[in-house]
Amino acid sequence: MNVFGAGALAGAQTTQINLHGGEAANIYGGSFEEGICQTTNVNVPVTSTVAVKSLYGGSKGKNASLPCDVETANIIVKSDQAYVSDTIFGGNHAYRAVEKTNIDIQVPVRMEPGGTLVNV
Repeated sequence: MNVFGAGALAGAQTTQINLHGGEAANIYGGSFEEGICQTTNVNVPVTSTVAVKSLYGGSKGKNASLPCDVETANIIVKSDQAYVSDTIFGGNHAYRAVEKTNIDIQVPVRMEPGGTLVNV
């Protein structure tokens, strides 16, 4: 399952995703295929045990002709008990643009449950 902060075909002024636990494939702060977001926030709080494949501050996007932009994308990782098995991206998955990205990783990140911590 993928999680999006904004709509499938619509944006949002501000999105806020707080990942406390559970499992998901990819987390996107923005939209699925179309929609502009001013600010996206993807947070992994101190007590989080979430397991995800990848974190994206921006949107997924479908093609270059559909607006799927983000003005400012923020990702904050505070939990050393959360798992990101692949990658943390500040911007979009594909197509279009993110004007400004902020990635704040405050602890080493685990790549798999029971795995070693990776210092970023």
